Amino acid sequence: MEDVNKRDELPRLSLPPTPLSIKGFGGKDFVYDPLRKKWLRLTPEEWVRQHYVSYLCRYRGYPEHAFANEVALPETLRRGRTDTVVFGTGGKPWALVEYKAAHLSLQKEMWSQLLAYNHVYKVDLLCLTNGMQQVVCLLGSTPEDCDFIPEMPLYSELRAHYTNGLLREN
Repeated sequence: MEDVNKRDELPRLSLPPTPLSIKGFGGKDFVYDPLRKKWLRLTPEEWVRQHYVSYLCRYRGYPEHAFANEVALPETLRRGRTDTVVFGTGGKPWALVEYKAAHLSLQKEMWSQLLAYNHVYKVDLLCLTNGMQQVVCLLGSTPEDCDFIPEMPLYSELRAHYTNGLLREN
């Protein structure tokens, strides 16, 4: 992981500004993650994660308790961590979000990584973002059945989808 040592070098993202608590220690910058309730090294990917989760909470109605960040995958499948799992009612996973640093362009290999994680979670909504762009897909019953949508739905829309299948336009 790349370290960020100068706050002035952090890119302006295509997301609303978000108040972050940042502090320096030992020549490195740290950001406070209110969901995990701890200080984390401020990497370019963490910069995007903190902004995107804030955006989902503040502008899309996602409750903070719905998020789990850096979720370890079962060792029987592979080593790795899912960046963010969004949970719905009853603790059922509803969406996966994968973050990349803002200076990286979104690539097919990154999407493939997210699809591999979804073999574990089997959610209907996937999002890949670098804070400048986002690719959001509503998955259907087959791999070919994928609707790309312009942004993450409101949490209420996601809840309605899992209750009534209302995100899809037929």
